[in-house]
Amino acid sequence: MKTKELVLTAFLGILILVSGYFKIPSPVGGAEFQMSAPIAVTIAMLFGFRTYILAGILASILAFSMGTITVYGILIQFVFRLVVGLCIVILGTRKVSLLISGPLGSIAARFAVSVVTQVPVLPLIISILPGLVITPLVAYILYTKGYQMMKKTGFLEYVETPWSKGLV
Repeated sequence: MKTKELVLTAFLGILILVSGYFKIPSPVGGAEFQMSAPIAVTIAMLFGFRTYILAGILASILAFSMGTITVYGILIQFVFRLVVGLCIVILGTRKVSLLISGPLGSIAARFAVSVVTQVPVLPLIISILPGLVITPLVAYILYTKGYQMMKKTGFLEYVETPWSKGLV
């Protein structure tokens, strides 16, 4: 791993970690929207599965070492990360990947929460419905802006090929 790639991965890990603390409140308890979801999808789309997973591992290790997350939280985060990553690996960096990977990851993570807490999954999924709509919209904006920014930096070599020519 080159120094530049190491720095990029560390920065992305910190971005995932810090963005997890920013939440849009909801009138329903436990239904707040975390900014880390669309940022994570954007990172996976821009930089690929390997960089995304390494940044996610770093974010989880840092959060755990600071005492802001439990082992169960790490498990749930990785369910989300693996589903998002697999969507992008299987479907490629296409619009459909950007639009469905976050919601699918969130739903899969709620199934993991259900298993861990023995709570029925349906109420957990209902509570994230606003996030299932917001995540793809914000991820789309972040991806298009992020790709434009990367074209102006020395990190373009680490960016995955964008979807369909001319759309970004």
